[in-house]
Amino acid sequence: MLAEIVANDGLREPVIAAIDITHWEFYPSPYKDDDDVDPDDDVVIVNGEERVPKDEYPDMVSGDKDGRSYKFATLTIIGQDTPIVLRIEPVREASAWEGDASQIHSHLKADLVRRLLEQAEQHVEIHKLFADREFDAMEVRDLIDRHDITYLIPKPVYTADLDQIEKLEAHPLADVAVERAVTLSVDGRSHELSFMYVPSTEKDGTYAVFTTNRDVTPDQAIGLTAQYSCRWQIESEYKTIKHHFLPATASTDYRIRLLYFVLGVVMYNGWRLTNLLLREAPAVDLGAKPPLRAGEIVELVGFCLAPTD
Repeated sequence: MLAEIVANDGLREPVIAAIDITHWEFYPSPYKDDDDVDPDDDVVIVNGEERVPKDEYPDMVSGDKDGRSYKFATLTIIGQDTPIVLRIEPVREASAWEGDASQIHSHLKADLVRRLLEQAEQHVEIHKLFADREFDAMEVRDLIDRHDITYLIPKPVYTADLDQIEKLEAHPLADVAVERAVTLSVDGRSHELSFMYVPSTEKDGTYAVFTTNRDVTPDQAIGLTAQYSCRWQIESEYKTIKHHFLPATASTDYRIRLLYFVLGVVMYNGWRLTNLLLREAPAVDLGAKPPLRAGEIVELVGFCLAPTD
């Protein structure tokens, strides 16, 4: 599939990629009802309340009492290239109902990113990688830098950032600032990164803080952080996969859920490739939207798979 996309100029290496985690909601509660609680049951404290976890609950469900889901991490090509998913990894995170044991079984984000990158780099050369705040960790930044890839990762605004933001707010002209040559050390290895303070696109009058392993000027920071908006292609991607390509299931087996999610991604990638080929074939302008809708390719696949009389 990648070879076909490259042959039709749908991908130009090195590529810009983005990693993210998507959720497949799981609604059953992990806690016993009061009528089912035995006196010798183990108790966990959740938001200051005593709760009793169920004896049997799907291991791969992550979350808390307000929301639970199966999770999958993806690495996607974004930007001007044809957006396709290159890699999927299962995600297992800490859950409130597991008590102290939750941290033992949690997958480190750096290991997750490592697996995504190692598989994706077998197929394409990546020169920029975008991630959201879920991947705000020193180990993740160190790992990406080891791969000689430029990263762009936002971070929460901490007290230490407020001084720089206050200076920006007081400046009569500037609305972007960069703190350069900040050293980050992990396991005896160091690299320099830049903190970029830019106007937030989420809330007017506030600032967002991004980190990158490039040495950038304020003008360069504006351009680099503007590219981050390409990451929103992933949100559209997830909506399309879940709405059109993800089979419905009530299975609690994560292997079934993962299989269905992979099938949904394969269908999504096929839809993207089909639209790329359709655009290359005719000599007329087909417009900005995909000429073949997601629902239409599902119908076509269903027609091809339908048994004949």
